[in-house]
Amino acid sequence: MRVFDLIMAAIPEALGGVFATGLLGLLAYLLNRWQRNKRAAPQRILHNLPRREYTKFIGREKEFEEVINGLVSRAYLISIDGIGGIGKSTLALEVGYQYLNHQVVYQGKKLKKKHYYDAIIWTSARRFSLRKDGILMREQEIQNLHDILNAILITLKKDNALDNSLAKKREIARRALAEHRALLIIDNLETIEDDQLLEFLRELPEPTKALLTTRHRISETKIVHLEGLTRAASFKLAQAKAEELNLALKPEALERLFIRTGGVPLAIVWTIAKMEDVGINDAITSLHIDDTSIIAEFCFLEVVESIRKKEAYHTLLALSLFAQKANREALAFITEFPQALCNNTLIELEHFSLINKTPHNYWMLPLTKEFAIAQLQRPENAALRKKLQHRYADYYNYTKIVAVDKAKKSINAIHFALDLNALLVWNNEISDYLEANYQAIARGVEITRIFYLRKATTFISEEAREKISKIIQAQRENGVKTKILWEDDLIKNQVTAPPDMIIFDEQEIHVHIGSGGWYTEFDIFTEVKAVNLWLGKFHALEKLAISWDEFQKLKNTIK
Repeated sequence: MRVFDLIMAAIPEALGGVFATGLLGLLAYLLNRWQRNKRAAPQRILHNLPRREYTKFIGREKEFEEVINGLVSRAYLISIDGIGGIGKSTLALEVGYQYLNHQVVYQGKKLKKKHYYDAIIWTSARRFSLRKDGILMREQEIQNLHDILNAILITLKKDNALDNSLAKKREIARRALAEHRALLIIDNLETIEDDQLLEFLRELPEPTKALLTTRHRISETKIVHLEGLTRAASFKLAQAKAEELNLALKPEALERLFIRTGGVPLAIVWTIAKMEDVGINDAITSLHIDDTSIIAEFCFLEVVESIRKKEAYHTLLALSLFAQKANREALAFITEFPQALCNNTLIELEHFSLINKTPHNYWMLPLTKEFAIAQLQRPENAALRKKLQHRYADYYNYTKIVAVDKAKKSINAIHFALDLNALLVWNNEISDYLEANYQAIARGVEITRIFYLRKATTFISEEAREKISKIIQAQRENGVKTKILWEDDLIKNQVTAPPDMIIFDEQEIHVHIGSGGWYTEFDIFTEVKAVNLWLGKFHALEKLAISWDEFQKLKNTIK
């Protein structure tokens, strides 16, 4: 700038007149514009982000915004948690790249410059990668605080400090971070067994922030929890991956894939990769999530092994009996745990991202549930399985007995029984419930019950057919009017599948959310308009149902 000033001062003397004045003005304008552009240009960001393995980031818009909200807030530790394969690493990497490219949009606006970083440091402790032919063991880049410090020093151009002791490197790394506005990303934190790391993270200097991905919930962080993708996002991801392999997925295949995977991105991508070898239908059909499948091994096995000898394992298996959700009281009854102990097991299962929580209930992703059901069927769990199933049936029967006792004139009921797990509650253990039905009918109560079944399950084996027949026949012998409603017929007639409902005296209706089991959520309707609406739905479904004699004929023809 000193040389430039001397040249500017010499121009009037050398050239003189109007021309010199005009030239001075032009040069001053160009200098000002150059300085403005220089200030506006994004500063070069130091980073070591790995190459993205995906071509397009799909879904997770809500969760992306939650991460950015954490990063622009006063929080300095933000964690993304969820089961293996749910997309934690992909989300964290996308956050890193959007910061790197100054493309972050937050609350509908481009992020202000003051919120960007001049250094983004990526560290990964991932030990496995899932390929369509199996699980690939990979070298774990980061194993302890020592490795994290090395990554920080290398990225921030402090390589000359690498040979120092751990304590010295820690001090130099802290000073280097304090000199930068840095974002430290640690992927797969749960595989790093080093207590010093969490201590280091708690002491991060301003203005550094850390974004962590983990299967274990960390309460002292601002948590962003990942569940399965929405149906729309799952379809979009599946179609994008199928197009890469020149595969065309029909809507019914997309729906089947979504239902089987529960929107878990890794399961979607892995299944589509298999389609190239075995075909679309076979790939979806063969997506089994038992304790021998590679999907299960990648997503759950290591975590579940860590709790196998704990009470939390019992609670996990008890929850797998439910069609949808269960509350604390229900799980405590089934496991026979004191309520305080049951609550602690639920906290532990949440910590490992094995279950999800709504304000009053707990539930599992379909893949988690299928894996837990497979665990329940293991031979060494036979005694535990029998106990949990009997307790489950007892609680179900108790609630139904209370319902039957309320009836003064009539009961119109629909009961889901779409799979054999749901049917276990209609077994020989329900003598008290059958007796309650008998007593109600003896005092003049009319009971009409529709069993809502799936043909594919009902006729999967002779044992299943006979079990269902025995259940319904026991009802009929007590005087219950029984009918069978096929799920297949509802789909064919484009009728919405009903929730379970019990109508008392055409004056009060209990609408339950459940499936062939006892219920964790229900609404009670007494207003005349609402009662008539639900009663109308019941009679409409009754028209689609078949009689016991028709069921017997169909059963015999399939034999």
